[in-house]
Amino acid sequence: RGDRIAECSIKKDDYIVKYSFDNDSGGTVFDSSTNSLNGVFYGGAQYSNGISGKCVFFNSSLDYVIIPHNAIFNLTGDFTAELWARFIDPSHQYQALLNKSDRTAAPQRIEYSLYADTSKLVYNTEDAAGNWNSGITSDANNIFTDGWHHIAFSINQNTASIYLDGNLSASGIKPPVLLGTDDIYIGQYKGPQYNFRGFIDEVKIY
Repeated sequence: RGDRIAECSIKKDDYIVKYSFDNDSGGTVFDSSTNSLNGVFYGGAQYSNGISGKCVFFNSSLDYVIIPHNAIFNLTGDFTAELWARFIDPSHQYQALLNKSDRTAAPQRIEYSLYADTSKLVYNTEDAAGNWNSGITSDANNIFTDGWHHIAFSINQNTASIYLDGNLSASGIKPPVLLGTDDIYIGQYKGPQYNFRGFIDEVKIY
């Protein structure tokens, strides 16, 4: 696939985390990078056929994955985060894909976040005072249809970019860098009203 060409040169040691979901069991989400930063599936862990091997199925508002905080997740330089997603509920407006955030505070700090807003993809941050940093938003697209989609966001110097199926979908000035001790969430942020509905596979940060 053309959208995976750029990843071919990445060595195992270059991954910060890599979750394929192929060997998960007992609610543990195994990280196959050299960092071994395993996560935990909350809700009813369900698995299905993914883009490669198994994937994880988020079937209710209670399903999400938490990867406990590690200092390696405080990303101050260039990085890319990517995943494969297949949405099953286009009526659910906000669907979180991947974020590092504090769900216990009010307002809730978001160190970085990628989510779907109707038919658009959004990358943003929000500081502890509740100041929403606009980030970048893609144009309307077909993410809620047509099966699996490869979704990625990257920071390259002062530019933030969103890619959909290997093509640049949006770019702009990167939001302010926020650092903290918040966990990483897959499939949820700010509570169940923002839960992802569908299948996620091959989550990677590098």
